[in-house]
Amino acid sequence: MNMNKKLLIPLLIVALTGAGACKKWLDVQPRDKVSEEKLFTTEQGFYSTLNSIYLDMTQLESYGGQLTMELIDIMAHQYNVGTSHKLTTLASYGYSSDTSKARFNMLWRESYQMIATANKILSAIDDRKSIFMKEQHYRHVKGEAYAMRAFLHFDMLRVFGPVYVSMDSLKQSIPYNRAFDTRYQELLPANQVIDRVLSDLDSALVLLHDDPIIANGPLLSPDPLQGSNFWRMRSFRMNYYAVKALQARVHLYRLDKPSAMAAAQAVISAQPGRFPLSTRITFKATRPTRIVFFIVNCCSASTTST
Repeated sequence: MNMNKKLLIPLLIVALTGAGACKKWLDVQPRDKVSEEKLFTTEQGFYSTLNSIYLDMTQLESYGGQLTMELIDIMAHQYNVGTSHKLTTLASYGYSSDTSKARFNMLWRESYQMIATANKILSAIDDRKSIFMKEQHYRHVKGEAYAMRAFLHFDMLRVFGPVYVSMDSLKQSIPYNRAFDTRYQELLPANQVIDRVLSDLDSALVLLHDDPIIANGPLLSPDPLQGSNFWRMRSFRMNYYAVKALQARVHLYRLDKPSAMAAAQAVISAQPGRFPLSTRITFKATRPTRIVFFIVNCCSASTTST
């Protein structure tokens, strides 16, 4: 019994003296988690958060796979997957199978996580407008965030919503998340989703009205003054003309052909000098993440133009 007391007293002393250190340990910021207070205290923090959406889009779970060469193409029977492939069930219209549901759930989750990132930018940027060196930079970050939110919702509607013809546009489709929170968002009729997509695109176009690509072209070379290249390489981002091309696609999806033509003509008329064909040198000098997004948007714009 006495031996137990002798052991217990030192242990209590260690526990009491270490309580302060333990509290400090609990207060340490996780290395892979940056708080909003730190992330959005600088202009660069907003740039990094916006870029994270582009980077996430290159992943297999999103445009890097599911929305380009895998899930969508297999559903469209672009490949002969055979009878023993892991996605044979998906190619055979077995959409209720566990394998197919896992793919759909992954795409849904990843897409709405990227939408949440765009919403985080939009929810924080107005209160921190003063940290931007130029008012133009604030507007362009905000404009790209609006456009990315619209872009992602539009593809979620095309994948999970009803076919947008006749009365089907009144059927429930997907939620349109416009706030960074965890509250349940109701499913909206497809026509209301399209209304919100177009509203976000209108907001983006207003904010990007002086996008550098309009006056200076794609700016495919690094800054000769050795400054930041964030506002260069505009052909590889959601620039003003990319938003106009997306606007044309959305109007065409709604079967509003006059509005689609007007938006498409705005891109077509600006094409000379704005969207040159990429060369082998350009591809070698450009980061893969930008290339993937460039291909996705150029294909979309070309489809609209034709």
